[in-house]
Amino acid sequence: MLAILLKLVFSMVSTLANLVTWLIFHTTAHCLVLLIHSFKVPGESLRGALEQLAGAIRACFEHFLELVVELTGSLISSAFNLLIGVVASSVSVTGEAFGTFVEKTRASLRCLRSCRRSLRDFRRWFRRW
Repeated sequence: MLAILLKLVFSMVSTLANLVTWLIFHTTAHCLVLLIHSFKVPGESLRGALEQLAGAIRACFEHFLELVVELTGSLISSAFNLLIGVVASSVSVTGEAFGTFVEKTRASLRCLRSCRRSLRDFRRWFRRW
């Protein structure tokens, strides 16, 4: 009878130890799951905040690129306008120079004609003399 009583006591102690061990591990597992879920909610909200930040950065970057494209177009347009102005003034100066050259050439040709006439008149005068 003592053996059965000892067997019963040891069985109860073993069951109680198993129950305490199961309770400790089960409680620890549930606490870890709750801890992970408590980090999951702020993580999801942090992810949403990061997505909004990424959207804002993307919008700013697109706006910046639009400004760069407009600035580049404006610079190219200004460069072409400057080039057109330089070419137009160069053509104007060249035209003026050519016009002056033509006028001086006409004057020189008139002078040559008058010199030729004078030389012819001088020959006639010299032949008569």
